[in-house]
Amino acid sequence: MFQRVLRRARSELAAVARTVKRVGDTEKTTSTDGELRANLSRNGVKSFETILSSMRSSGFLQCRDFLDGGAGSGDTARKMLEFGLPSSRCYAFEPFVGNLPFFEDRDERVVLFEQALGKVNSSGVLFVSSIVEQGDTWAARGLQGYSSVGRLVASDRQERSEKHFDVEVVRADDVIPEDANVDFVKLDLQGGESAAIEGMPRIMSQAVLCWVEYAGDPLVLELLRGHGFALYDTPYLFQGAATPLVEQHFGPITSTFELSNGVTAFHAFRRTPWKDHEAEFTELRSRHGLIQTDLVACRPSHVSLLERLYP
Repeated sequence: MFQRVLRRARSELAAVARTVKRVGDTEKTTSTDGELRANLSRNGVKSFETILSSMRSSGFLQCRDFLDGGAGSGDTARKMLEFGLPSSRCYAFEPFVGNLPFFEDRDERVVLFEQALGKVNSSGVLFVSSIVEQGDTWAARGLQGYSSVGRLVASDRQERSEKHFDVEVVRADDVIPEDANVDFVKLDLQGGESAAIEGMPRIMSQAVLCWVEYAGDPLVLELLRGHGFALYDTPYLFQGAATPLVEQHFGPITSTFELSNGVTAFHAFRRTPWKDHEAEFTELRSRHGLIQTDLVACRPSHVSLLERLYP
């Protein structure tokens, strides 16, 4: 009886695989639209773990390798590998020297690069406006010395302080092995996302899913669409208190929490359509406390599968 059950399970898995291939072959010929799709925000998806978990449990995606741009304390790299294989690698990029001690006991499958990601290989300057200090809320979590707000600035700027750090900038395509199979890319680079994408055309052509911080740079949208991805927004991150305009267009609004730099923030889900995304996003950032959202970029071969999970 066990053998019959096993044969039936194998047959069903093979059928699923054939169906997925047919869907993928069909969708590879279908261009993606230019709008931000609301499926994930509508379903309250706030993390890449939620997506990877649901796609893996449905049998549609088993990630091989990962790229973590802006790896912070290493927590996101660890979470990614939970959805990989025993042979998976996570190529983690973290240029801030204050964050490197958090990688000392890392999983051996995390390949750490102590450089920033960029469009070209060069030297650069990392500006770190805030660091978790003793007595801060995040210090109680064991993150004293950590920062999540480092960003690359022009290296020819005259004003230098203890908050400026010289770093090496690299193209991901030049340092990640050519035989790597990067299925999932996460970029949280405080404005450096577009330059990083321009430095990894090979990797972006492989990726099935990307989780990319978006703070209003239209080049990020252009580049992701240029690689053929369908784009989805997720909850929007605001600082301070919700304004009447935010309450009109976003909901539900979460309770407030404290970011690593001490700023009080909340998440809100967009519930009305965008009329002019770029203009409205800029207005929300300049006058209503919007910080960012995270975009999910999905390969056309997996769009129908993602939207089946998140209608």
